[in-house]
Amino acid sequence: MSELLINIQLGIWVLIVVSTVAILARRIKLPYTLGLIFMGLIISFFQLNQYVGLTVTKELLTQIAPEIFFTIFLPGLLFEGAMNLGTEDLFENIKSISAFAIIGVLLSVFVAGSVLHFILNVPWNISLLIAAMIVPTDPIAVLSIFKKQGVPKKLAVLLEGESLFNDGTGIVIFRVILGLILTGTFSLGQGVLEFIKVVLGGLIIGLFLGYLISKIISKIEDNFIQITLTTILAYGSFLVAEHMHLSGVISVVVSGLIVGELGIKKLSAESKLEIKSFWTYAGFLLNSFVFLLIGLELNVQNLLIYFIPIVIAFIAVLFGRAISMYFISHIINKVDDSKLVTTFDEYIPLEWQHVLVWGGLHGGLSMVLALSLPSTNMLLVQWRPFIITTVFGVVFMSLLLQGTTISFLLIFLGISKKKEIEYNYDLEQARQYMYMSAEKELESMKKSRMISKKLYSQYLKVQRDSIKKTERKLAKLIDKHPSLKEEQVKEIENTILMSHKNALIEGYKKGHFSKEVMNELIKEVNHKLVQKNEH
Repeated sequence: MSELLINIQLGIWVLIVVSTVAILARRIKLPYTLGLIFMGLIISFFQLNQYVGLTVTKELLTQIAPEIFFTIFLPGLLFEGAMNLGTEDLFENIKSISAFAIIGVLLSVFVAGSVLHFILNVPWNISLLIAAMIVPTDPIAVLSIFKKQGVPKKLAVLLEGESLFNDGTGIVIFRVILGLILTGTFSLGQGVLEFIKVVLGGLIIGLFLGYLISKIISKIEDNFIQITLTTILAYGSFLVAEHMHLSGVISVVVSGLIVGELGIKKLSAESKLEIKSFWTYAGFLLNSFVFLLIGLELNVQNLLIYFIPIVIAFIAVLFGRAISMYFISHIINKVDDSKLVTTFDEYIPLEWQHVLVWGGLHGGLSMVLALSLPSTNMLLVQWRPFIITTVFGVVFMSLLLQGTTISFLLIFLGISKKKEIEYNYDLEQARQYMYMSAEKELESMKKSRMISKKLYSQYLKVQRDSIKKTERKLAKLIDKHPSLKEEQVKEIENTILMSHKNALIEGYKKGHFSKEVMNELIKEVNHKLVQKNEH
């Protein structure tokens, strides 16, 4: 079988596995990324790859150049997050986010690397390399929990903004340390200058290309061309910066922010929906491939062999993040920074600091960095099993322990606004459902003549009285908490608009009206959908 057909077959099987995991994860309410990790481990442990067309996966992984992992996965993953983050909210918290993403990451890498070096006796260069790979955060799962529980918007912006930029800082540190390992020479002064050069250079390229593509996109009305241009921007900004030996990661993030603010915001509702849908799917697919590939790459036995180092590494990274977050937050809260950069005197409550520490989950980026390690250096080849297993283990523990307990922390700290209200509302809805089901059962018993009319009337009254009682309680809750009504109204209106859209498609298929009429009305519906979801 040709190499091309093997790659196509591999891609199809990966998509099948990804879809299966997504369905199962939703059914059992397991975080999707955790499901992918489990699936990768299962396939690897039981050697199922020989049965599902993945026999060549490990060979392919060793043959693929490290730069390919950077070029394929990083731009797409970073661009999608940057494009959807509002610059207005980001700018209001830019001082805190910048401090966390630059000083915080440097401090976290040093602390975590030191713990690994002194406790596990790992060489300095390897311990710092591992720390730089794991420290960047990926809070997608946490942000979805934030949204459900009504966490203050500023806290969500802090976590998401810090994550977006600490990816760039972490990768720059990773590449500096990797360069040290590959060349065997390093100068602190030269390293600092190199760091500043690649970051500023990437920033300038991202600003220029983001602005240029934004101007072009705003003058084009074709959705497919707009999507194509954003794809060119994501990967082009990365490649241009890398070609000039600057930070492709910073370039991608900045270009994504610029095009999201100056380009996409000015487009029609239909274009916004199309572009957002495309990049949401691209992010989902890239993340899925990364998590599955790392599971397949891993030797499951190594997880048991390196269990203690994994636990120590997890604690070390968490300890490093805690020190950096609490220290920087303390400085920010003590200093009046209202005259620095912005007019906002930023303040981070202690409860929020706890959430920022525990909510810093690790994910896809750490996996990409692990897969990108070159196999040409003897030191890296020697330490590769340890590095891959440790990174995977820490990400796994992060998703399992932090990802599944963050909601409880929010409730414990009193940050979640919606939980108690929603619980009471769900409780009354469940009671109403229970009584209505009983009413239907009574009706069924009456029709089958299992009970007399007198008993039917007697028990029917009890159920209907209970239904009325729950309806009154639900009405009181809605009156007392307008947010419940707002959510219901939003859900109803979205459902109605989607039914309008489906009806238009159905009507066109049946020949009730022309395609032009359908497209015109669908544009109107899409515009309303975007308006509803932006407010």
